[in-house]
Amino acid sequence: LDGFLLLALPPLRVLPLAHHEHFSAIADDQLFLRTFTISDLSDRTGTRLDGPKVPSPPKLEVSEPALPGVIQIPPAGRPIILGPDGPTTGGYPMPYAVITADLPTLAQRRPRDPIRFERTTPERAREEALRVQTLLAAVASPEPS
Repeated sequence: LDGFLLLALPPLRVLPLAHHEHFSAIADDQLFLRTFTISDLSDRTGTRLDGPKVPSPPKLEVSEPALPGVIQIPPAGRPIILGPDGPTTGGYPMPYAVITADLPTLAQRRPRDPIRFERTTPERAREEALRVQTLLAAVASPEPS
């Protein structure tokens, strides 16, 4: 069943943020070549991930704005994907953000579900956001029969 879940759940597509440049190739390998699982400690503030530890650069000295979908890497190396009730600023390094189009997919996942990450481009992220908006608009105002 675990192998089936891994194939059935698509990876979360991410874009690099400014902090990405502070992370090592080893940290990127941990994020993109390994599978994480959603922790039982997850809630609307953030999806906490269990799995391989991601080496984190030193804690940032200045808090920076954070939005839902931002991936924070605390010193313990366990990634947290900020949720809708998450903080508006963060002091942990934030190397990537889940694209807007994938946030509903993330919201439907449950504790112990697998999570994988995949890099994408800003152009692809915009295309996917437009696709989701178009789909939602069609559902919100269906054609009369």
